[in-house]
This record gives sequence, C-alpha cells and structure tokens, in this order.
Amino acid sequence: MHARTIVKPKTLQSNLEQAGLSAGELAALL
Repeated sequence: MHARTIVKPKTLQSNLEQAGLSAGELAALL
C-alpha cells in the first residue's frame, strides 16, 4: 500500500513533466 502511495506522486510529477515537454515542443514549433 505504501509503495502505491509513493508511486502516485511520482506519476503526477511525470505527467507534469510530460505536459511541460509537450508545451515546449509546441512553443518550438510556433
């Protein structure tokens, strides 16, 4: 159970990083 609790924050951070990379790619294209 604790392992999942630790994985969730990491997943959120990963999603934020992916969103940031996507925004960076879009900005580069623009």
